[in-house]
Amino acid sequence: MEVAVPDGDYIAWHAAAKWRKLANLMRSGASTIEVEDAAASAAAKTIRSIGGLPDFTAEAQRVCAVAAGNEGAAWTGRSSTGNGLMNQLVNASVDALAAKLQKSMRLVSPTEAASLLARQIIGRVIVAGVDHAVPTLIGEGHYTAGELQTAMRQMIDSTPMKDLATRWVAHPTGAGLQAPKRRTPAKPMDELLGTALDEL
Repeated sequence: MEVAVPDGDYIAWHAAAKWRKLANLMRSGASTIEVEDAAASAAAKTIRSIGGLPDFTAEAQRVCAVAAGNEGAAWTGRSSTGNGLMNQLVNASVDALAAKLQKSMRLVSPTEAASLLARQIIGRVIVAGVDHAVPTLIGEGHYTAGELQTAMRQMIDSTPMKDLATRWVAHPTGAGLQAPKRRTPAKPMDELLGTALDEL
């Protein structure tokens, strides 16, 4: 997991209540589904608060250029969104994603690069947003360091986060960006028949 992230407290400040809710759920041993949904909601709120990434197309093209070996693109095309925090997130994410693609010798289209970039940035937002809670999550014995890393990786790779990335690419500025609503699967018929009416 990448740990070189912008100031986690600053990111959390934009959506403090959402990040506190996520930390409380993690401390209370809430279900994976509850934690993932809360993380997606906090990430969406943070992205909205810092103005999103207005030009995903240009940043995706930069990823492709750097991955293809045009090292100069990493510096001549540094992001300038008008938001210092988003610039940090984007530039670090472009560099990391391009390096990963180069290492795997994988070429991607700008469309795919935009989706991968959105997921990379969201991952950094999640890590930075949870960062302020790490001392209590580990110090109070809720997680070991290894368990927390695993939980964070699962959160970042979860379906709600993938869906959020897709929504963000479609609405780059983040205006109106909402975490996806997870559909609760219907109970099997035999379970419903054995459930008291007041428990439904």
